Amino acid sequence: MATLTLPVDTVLIDPDLNTFLTNVKTNVDAVYGSAPVVVTDAAAYAVLAADSGKLHVVPDVSQNTTMTLPAAEAGLNYEFIYGGAAADASNHIFVPQATEFFIGGVTFHDAQADATTSVWSDGNSNDVFTLVTPGTYRVKFVSDGTSWYVTGEITGATVCTMAD
Repeated sequence: MATLTLPVDTVLIDPDLNTFLTNVKTNVDAVYGSAPVVVTDAAAYAVLAADSGKLHVVPDVSQNTTMTLPAAEAGLNYEFIYGGAAADASNHIFVPQATEFFIGGVTFHDAQADATTSVWSDGNSNDVFTLVTPGTYRVKFVSDGTSWYVTGEITGATVCTMAD
């Protein structure tokens, strides 16, 4: 029979059950994430610093939608997925704050040409990342406190762009 050895300061059960359950939920949320944030169907959407670490679902929007990331702060991170039932007829545009830019790149899968390519930022000024009428995507942004690193995969008929 195996023996479990725990450090002396390990607390197995909190005397207050409510506190214990709250701590469990907090730990589960930290590991597995909490409920996703559903982006509103509007021309502009401000991503909140308080929603860092949460999955963001972008619906099939009825106009081009610009999603503005909060001011870069080390450790902020966001993941966006497309939640529409079919390819969107509108663009999904991501922008950082005025003096910030994107570093990194994404993989683009051309659904019509059965081809794959990479789309890279220039690493020093690109501050507009446009998903042109996307089919599906999963894109992640991570801040180092100065800029936003981007990675992900997009599928669609028209290649995405990173520009100034």
